[in-house]
Order: sequence, then C-alpha cells, then structure tokens
Amino acid sequence: MPHLLLFCLLSTSISFGQSSATPPDLPSLIRNLPEAAAHPDSDGLESLSEALAKTPLTDLQANLPALIALTESPDELVRPFAVLSLAGMSAQPGPGLDRQRRQLLVPYLLRLAPRLLDPATEAPAYFVFNSIALLRPPPTELLPILIRALDDPKSTQPLPSPKDPEDKIYAGPGIAAILLIAGASYHADPVTHITEGSSLPEAQQAVRRFLHRSDQTAPSIAQTIQMIALAQPQNPELNDDLVRFLDSSDPAVRMTLLTNLPRITFSPAIFAATKTHLGQLASDPSTSSEFRTAAHTILVCWDNDRHHACQYIPNTVTVNSTP
Repeated sequence: MPHLLLFCLLSTSISFGQSSATPPDLPSLIRNLPEAAAHPDSDGLESLSEALAKTPLTDLQANLPALIALTESPDELVRPFAVLSLAGMSAQPGPGLDRQRRQLLVPYLLRLAPRLLDPATEAPAYFVFNSIALLRPPPTELLPILIRALDDPKSTQPLPSPKDPEDKIYAGPGIAAILLIAGASYHADPVTHITEGSSLPEAQQAVRRFLHRSDQTAPSIAQTIQMIALAQPQNPELNDDLVRFLDSSDPAVRMTLLTNLPRITFSPAIFAATKTHLGQLASDPSTSSEFRTAAHTILVCWDNDRHHACQYIPNTVTVNSTP
C-alpha cells in the first residue's frame, strides 16, 4: 500500500529532523521546493524537513502560507512533496508540543481537503489529516471535510497512480479510517486495563453509508473492512453491518472479512449468529477450499475478544491464547 511506503519516507524525514546541524533558511527552502521536487536525488527535501523540524512555532506559522500554496501547484511532482513536508512537520518532534504544530494546519484544512482525492497526494494527505484527527477536541471543520470526501463519487473508484497507471489507489478506505479516530473517545477496560475506543456517531454513519453505496467496488470494500479491523475504536453497531459481506459474490471481499473477523468487535447477538453461519459456510462444498479451511481454523479460536490471538495463516493452524 502507498501508505506503508509513505510511513517509511516519514520515518526518514523524522531522522533528518533530529539532526544537530544549524537549520537552513526555511523561506528559501520553500521557494526552492519545485526545483528539489524535480530533482529528488538532491538534498533539498531533506533540508526542508530539517528546517521544518527545528523552526519555532511563530516562524512556522509565518511560512506556512507559502508551503500551503505549493500543495495547490499544477505540477504533479511539486504537490506531493509539499503535502509530504506538511505530513512530516505534523508528525515529527520539534519546538513546541506536537498538538501545537498540528494546530497550525487547522486554518488550512479547507484548502488541503482536495488533496485527499488527488492521486498525486492521496497518501501524504492521509497522514496530514490522520495527524490532525488526533487533536482533542477535533477541529469543527474536520468531520464535515472528511464526510464530504467520503461521500464523493471518486472515493470508491480507483484513482490512477501518477507513476504507474496499473497501480490503482482507493482513497475512501483511508478517509474512513481517519473518520473513525476523529473525536473518538477512549477508556481503559476495568478488567483488562486495555485502552478501548468508540467513534463519533456521525463518523460511524458516514462509514456505513459509504459501504452501502451502489457504486462501491470490491477493492474499496475489502480495504475498508481491513481498516475497520485495525482501528483502535471498535463500534459494534457499525461492525455488525459488516457480516453481510460473508455472503458477498466477490471472493476477495469474503476472504478479507473472514480473516479479519477475530480483530473486529461485534454485538453478542450478531457474534453468535455469525459464528453459526460461519459453521455452515465451513461445511458448504460450494465455497472454496481455502475459505473452508480458514473458516474451520477461525471457528476453533474466535471468541469476539480481539485481544485474543486468533488468526488464519495459510498452511497453519492458530489456536486461542491470551497474550
């Protein structure tokens, strides 16, 4: 996934940001970003990352308009590097608290919103908005921006990758993942002391509406299921709606939900009914042998507690154990 690649880039960016050298001139580096983007082997992007990490908050605020303007550049090379710089700035340590650095981007959210559905910037924009979604309380404009993006016709469709037309990008699942953490409430389980979370009702409704759209695509559904399974907030009412995909006509969607069932928290009634249905599917000769094998494996250990190790790995059997 492009987000994994970007995570590696951000990690590299953070390491440059922690250099002890004297920070370069930030305004000059921003002005020179188009040239640096055209020659990615140069040290211009690394120097910009370093400068953003070391610049005090007041100077960052003064220079952000110029960097934001570059995120709107017609040049498909410049836009992603400008957004990537913002992602690094909001994620890496520097003068001021992380919250204060993220807060600097809030006035520009409306201008940054188009980058969520821009094939050239979708991946770094995910990290920018994901970082801002960690603010508490969330900015008032954040949820409406994310919901509008998720409702956009492009969110379910493959966006052509600027570098490789064969590499299809689906923006909706990442936007759904951000929505689930924006404004989510967290608490420590009184028994296990593990932190659990619940998403805002309007965020859950938007994700559910997204999954029910008539223009949905199988890759978009499968990726969204995986995002929901990996999210720290678990919302049984939203999650209960996923079980219908066990009967999807698309094998990849069915398999994605099946292998992620142990990571998802369902209501007790839906869990019981789904486990019974899964037992039926595991014995159905019309399903694939891989699906039946995975179903049998998961039935042995699945107990609706996502903190218990229960997973299907091809050619292995994993049984229930408490970490």
